[in-house]
Amino acid sequence: MDSHKTRGQLIFILLVGIFLLLVYRLLNIQILSDKYREMAGRRTKSNRIIVPPRGNIYDRNQNIYVKNSPLFELRIIPSELHIRDTTVFPNFLGLTHSEIVKKVSTFKRSNKYGESVLAQYIEPKTYSMLQELTWNFGGISFNMTNKRRYEYQVGASFLGYIAEVDSADIRMGKKGTYRIGDMIGKSGIERSYDTLLRGI
Repeated sequence: MDSHKTRGQLIFILLVGIFLLLVYRLLNIQILSDKYREMAGRRTKSNRIIVPPRGNIYDRNQNIYVKNSPLFELRIIPSELHIRDTTVFPNFLGLTHSEIVKKVSTFKRSNKYGESVLAQYIEPKTYSMLQELTWNFGGISFNMTNKRRYEYQVGASFLGYIAEVDSADIRMGKKGTYRIGDMIGKSGIERSYDTLLRGI
């Protein structure tokens, strides 16, 4: 009888010990350790840089010389990508099916959980049609960008132009000022007043 009682106590102690070990492990994973919190954060959070519209340029009579026209980028998150109709993008983006597959494969290898740009310079009309066709797709989003529009045929010599930053622009700017893909004034007023025109 005593041996049965002792055995029962040992089993009870063993079960309590296992239970306490599991509780400690769960406590460590969910509360004490930052490792899993950071991993979850990387998978559920994404930073998006919103590019401000570039400032308009006026003459002394407040007539607009240079303004912006809206364009759109199509962005994807490879780990969440779910395309219901594979014919949509080739029809509207001017990319072949094989080009899209190749791009997506590259993004999956390099930045599986982050946003990557699949297509740029999408016109508003095309963007509207894509919105209607892709509302139930997963892992895609659109980001608005701007294209510079010059209202007059004259003035190119003093208005200047903008272009994507190169390595020299990034080196010359203050740390963190420019990133690859940013647009910068390259000459004329666009260059002289770049810090004011590019926005924050």
